[in-house]
Amino acid sequence: MASKRSITTIAIVLLIAAGVYWLTYQHRVRQTRDLIVTLASDDHKEAMEAMQKLRAHGIDLYPHLITAITSGVSRARWRSAVLLGQLDDQRASEPLIKLLNDPEPAVCAAAAGALGHLGARTAIPQLISVLSDYNKELEPRIAAACTLGSLEAEEAVEELTAALKGPAVPPELAEHFWQLQVAAAEALGAIGTTEAASGLIEAVKPSQQDDERVRQAAAYALGDAGARLQYEEAELTSIIEALLQALNDEVGDVRIAATHSWGLFTAPEGQAEKVAEALRQASADPHYWVRQAAQHSRGQP
Repeated sequence: MASKRSITTIAIVLLIAAGVYWLTYQHRVRQTRDLIVTLASDDHKEAMEAMQKLRAHGIDLYPHLITAITSGVSRARWRSAVLLGQLDDQRASEPLIKLLNDPEPAVCAAAAGALGHLGARTAIPQLISVLSDYNKELEPRIAAACTLGSLEAEEAVEELTAALKGPAVPPELAEHFWQLQVAAAEALGAIGTTEAASGLIEAVKPSQQDDERVRQAAAYALGDAGARLQYEEAELTSIIEALLQALNDEVGDVRIAATHSWGLFTAPEGQAEKVAEALRQASADPHYWVRQAAQHSRGQP
């Protein structure tokens, strides 16, 4: 009899526990749905708080977010895309790739960034298409360039180099086009192949690139490329020559970038003395931060 009572008690406890779990789960599902609805809010602070709560919610968000990215409200779509990228769930790759065709620039850009977070190399062809579409707004093209860099997409070097050169653009875009060029330079540095470095070498020359912000980004990116080409002496020599020329740039920020980049790789034996002399000269540069960069690259505190 005692044994039957024990079994009954255990069964009751299990039923109660299951009931509590089910009620709690249903409550969390309702909370999740409410938070998903808030993603469409025009109150940015409220929507950001909802996103933060969703990240910590402990429930499978994927089906909810997949529904949300089809919302008629673009705010909900781009915020849902951001969250999908943070799930670390490869199921999200294909829906995000489709979202690259969204007519809203912010949504397309969010999808591109999310694909980078997921490391979705399957998206490279579509990201290249976004980057190369001169009819698109700059925001998604910049996001595509950044993601191609994070994916180290060697397949995109040609298109990134074209973006870095900066073809003719409509007057309304010309003022901000340098942002895409900077993103392309950074991506080429992250890819770090010989072909990627070639485009950067041209972009660091004032005769080829008149925007100092782009030359600065190219000089920094050459340091990243040099680190990746550390054991390719011929390519590294070309990078060093370009950085030596950049040290004579009339713009201090470009000289800072060039001097900083020498600290990212070791010069080949035949170039070591030339680089050491250039760093000594940089240590006497009238620009304070060039001198600081020289000390850093020489391994001095």
